[in-house]
Amino acid sequence: MASIKCIVTGAGGFVGQALASALLENDSISKLVLTDVFEPPLPTTKDAPYTEVVSVKADLTSPSTCSSLFTPNLDCIYLLHGIMSAQAEADLELGLKVNLDSTRQIFDHLRATNPGVKIIFTSSTAVYGPPPTPGFVFTEMTAPDPESSYGAQKHICETLLNDYSRRGLMDARICRLPTVVVRPGKPTGAASSFASGIFREPLNGEKGVLPVASNLDLWICSPRTVVKNLMLAMNIPKDRFSGSRIVNLPGITVSVEEMLNALKEVGGVRAFELVEEKRDEGIEKIVKGWPTRLDTSKAKSLGYTDDGPLVQTLHPASYNINPPPARPQSRFVETYQILGHNNMADYNFAGSDEENAELKKLNAEVLEDPDSFDNWEKLVRAAEGLEGGLNRNSSPQSIVIARDIYDRFLAKFPLLFGYWKKYADLEFSIAGTEAAELVYERGVASITNSVDLWTNYCAFKVETSHDPDVIRE
Repeated sequence: MASIKCIVTGAGGFVGQALASALLENDSISKLVLTDVFEPPLPTTKDAPYTEVVSVKADLTSPSTCSSLFTPNLDCIYLLHGIMSAQAEADLELGLKVNLDSTRQIFDHLRATNPGVKIIFTSSTAVYGPPPTPGFVFTEMTAPDPESSYGAQKHICETLLNDYSRRGLMDARICRLPTVVVRPGKPTGAASSFASGIFREPLNGEKGVLPVASNLDLWICSPRTVVKNLMLAMNIPKDRFSGSRIVNLPGITVSVEEMLNALKEVGGVRAFELVEEKRDEGIEKIVKGWPTRLDTSKAKSLGYTDDGPLVQTLHPASYNINPPPARPQSRFVETYQILGHNNMADYNFAGSDEENAELKKLNAEVLEDPDSFDNWEKLVRAAEGLEGGLNRNSSPQSIVIARDIYDRFLAKFPLLFGYWKKYADLEFSIAGTEAAELVYERGVASITNSVDLWTNYCAFKVETSHDPDVIRE
């Protein structure tokens, strides 16, 4: 078994966390160092008893920090850190300091102390600039002409890496990433952040802001495929690269209008109507400066993976890279068996005939089209409203039905943090503190990077616990 020591910078971000989880699934990794400007969370994954995992808060602009982190025994280095596009455009000095100066500092330290080390560097199609003509297809041989500071900084780093690899000072794999859609969590400093926001927020019942024209095209890829390709980059033999180490990773070309139509298909009309058009000339100018059609034949020849169709790319399942632990089914399955019911079709709770009929109708619609978020939301709302609103005095049958619906809904859409809170609130009103806490625990295990859900969970603990030690834990 190989024994690979690996470090990931920018490991606190969504892609960094997903990549760290994937690396821990690789039995050849013996040590994994995760670093960011804050201490990155340790990823939730299966047991990795043979992997030493270290999480480090680090300032990579500091030469002494770089010397202590990038030790000569490292075999593989993933460089994901950086100031994103919109922020790099707004603050030139910060972008230069982080995206260029600190990155070159790492390069120079490594070529002196660990020559030939394998480096996977995440770059961007922003290095190119806009298409010179409509429908122009960019290849790795197309001359970069960036129209943003972010693109310029990435291009300089690419050039250095190519030259150092030519000299045998390092073994680089330069991955030009498409716009990653959909990223869970809060909006980032990337100009492309809206591409996730117009999908993520509406599916959580919140407004999503669209700052660009709907006829604008984007080159996108799902997080799952991006992480898979970053993993593949580590294992490509260096003799497969002839000359340049730059590769345009696979993606698909879509218009914003097509993305909105996919949102309607996945989330229903209600989600679609939560997108608010609010043009931002600064964002639109940056995004228009990116290519939208790329030749990925080089990537495919090296074994990189294509992404799926648009609806699949935008479906929540595509960015649930690490599925949450399954909830034990004993509670509601046992209740069904005790009451002698095998499914909702022959199940009558202690409500009105009208409620019974409506719930069965909505459940049938979900079973007929299980990917329709709109159908699921209607079913969840109906369950919450049983007997005028569920509480600890509601009938056991209605409580069982509501729990079953929520469990099935969140198994289908586990990254919708707002609904984990709703479920926890429901359990608190039905069964009290312990039941609600179990729901929160399942929720944060599903989406470990959701600041909103962790904030709600912490607030819940503060309100319901009088033990400071328990709250701190």
